[in-house]
Amino acid sequence: MISEVDHLPSAGAAIRWAMGCIITGYIERIRMSRSLRHLSRWVLSLEMLLCFVPVTWLFAAVISSSIRAMPSLPTALLFVSATLVGPLGLVIAAKILVFGRTVSRIASTALCVLALWTFATYLALCFRNPAALSSDWREIVLIAVLPGLAAAHLAFMASEVPKSGVPA
Repeated sequence: MISEVDHLPSAGAAIRWAMGCIITGYIERIRMSRSLRHLSRWVLSLEMLLCFVPVTWLFAAVISSSIRAMPSLPTALLFVSATLVGPLGLVIAAKILVFGRTVSRIASTALCVLALWTFATYLALCFRNPAALSSDWREIVLIAVLPGLAAAHLAFMASEVPKSGVPA
């Protein structure tokens, strides 16, 4: 920086250039420390719990009601498959958090596909009853949006491959 300051036309330009260097340095440091791939275990576990537990509860409720009420097989399979993203997401997150392992790209892609299936199924059910879209937006967020975001985050973490070729 010292040798570059000599080539600036005025003192004001030198101050602006130095302030720009400082701001750029801070921005890059924040990007390095707050990467979505390198969250602390506590923050990542809180995120995974908030995103996958509501759908896991819904999964348990679907299984329980399917055993008691015996709906048609296609209906039961639809609801079970649409809520399967919750327990699988928690299992994959536990594998990362407890055992320190990375998730494979295949598992993270499958989780993203399940999250998309959950989103599509839940929205299709809401479109059957248009009043549900305006009154149940919290359910849409808890059941359809948050699991998708968590699955995307896990897929983003799985996409990191260091130069050695082994996932981090």
